[in-house]
Amino acid sequence: MSSDKIPPRIELAIVLSLLLLGLGLRAHNLGVSPPFNETADEMAWTWSGMSLLSEGTPRAWSHLPAYGNIPLTEWRGYTYPIVSPWLDHPPLYSLWVGAYELLFDTQDPFSMDLFAARQSSLVLFVLTFFLAHQLFRRTLEPHTSLLALIALVTLPLAVASHRLVVSENLLTPIFLAIELLLIRLAESEAPERPRLGLLVILGAALVLTKLPALALVFALGLSALIKRTVRGLFALSAGATLGLSLALAWGYHFDPELFSRVLADHRARFSGFFGLQDLLFIPRIVEARIYHPVLALGVVAALVGTHRDKARSFTLLTVGYAGAMTFFVDQREIHGWYLIPTLPILVGAAARLIERSAKEGDRTCTAVLVLLSTPYLGQTLASLPAVPRETLRMSLLGVTIILALLATYDGSTKSEKPNSAKPNKRAQAIGLGLVLLVFATDTTLALLE
Repeated sequence: MSSDKIPPRIELAIVLSLLLLGLGLRAHNLGVSPPFNETADEMAWTWSGMSLLSEGTPRAWSHLPAYGNIPLTEWRGYTYPIVSPWLDHPPLYSLWVGAYELLFDTQDPFSMDLFAARQSSLVLFVLTFFLAHQLFRRTLEPHTSLLALIALVTLPLAVASHRLVVSENLLTPIFLAIELLLIRLAESEAPERPRLGLLVILGAALVLTKLPALALVFALGLSALIKRTVRGLFALSAGATLGLSLALAWGYHFDPELFSRVLADHRARFSGFFGLQDLLFIPRIVEARIYHPVLALGVVAALVGTHRDKARSFTLLTVGYAGAMTFFVDQREIHGWYLIPTLPILVGAAARLIERSAKEGDRTCTAVLVLLSTPYLGQTLASLPAVPRETLRMSLLGVTIILALLATYDGSTKSEKPNSAKPNKRAQAIGLGLVLLVFATDTTLALLE
């Protein structure tokens, strides 16, 4: 790791400022964006948790055939087939959001306020933020870790997704905490019984949040092996086994026959193996497809590997999760929130490539950054009514070509050794300028939303 450290007080001030910015961006329009009922899963998680805590039985909507023909209940202009007991998912996340609603909003599930329910996700964002910061500090250079944190705070997909009442917002801090524990176990030679015990608990918590979280368990297991911490792998596996046993016991406790049919319905939803493509390469905010250069860079960096001792697990965490999820999801319904747990990993991987452009003047990385960033900036400008699209298209094409050529050419001759040239200052300036422009655009769009 580099000795180019940031003074602790300055780093703390930057981190706290980024936390406030992240909370502000997510709190802005919290109750209206994404719009109400864009995903009805938000109501299912909230209703099931509130009813479980107040009545002892989870009650929410479900479209699974296992429940039979359920009369529709109209609520705020939409209709829902309300079932009881609701056994679609294990109870951990439902208990979290349900408890938050009962404490800070209302005792009646059908009087819930989406704004209040989404506040529970802001609490989880704070946990995600600090755990991501710790992961970045342990795996990236000091300046790069802050760059990754900026990307996580301002990325439009992250801002919108972190508002949602979906279980992935609980899975993310658990996922990051487990990866941090694996890093500590790999660095320590002494027995670490408290950490191993915590690893068992967190592994169980993953599965008790959502059964497809077994994909995260698989990815973390690969990370444990690449770190050569077999005891961490065993502890994680024991926790996942415990969580799976408790989740099954919970469902069979309410209605064994119904729960068996629910599990059969979940298995029957599998429709093919192409979910991996959508999950990795077609990011979405809920269901709306989006494009962002940081996500594209993150996927590229994750697929080719970061080639750094501590960050090399980023590849296995990303591809391991996406690959395993292929076996759990319906390829026709790849929802945007499935990507939430890997967002910190993707921005961390992307930050390394951005650093090579903006700080080290790497010409290849800068050219890639140019080619990935200009479409995003162009699409943003195209949304302005006063900008003619054809004029914008040709102008931006010219700018892209010029910037890519300037970033790539350094004026050195064939006789010079590749490593003898100093960092290309043009590449540094172009890379830094583009990164600042993208982050400023993200922040502005979030505030104007």
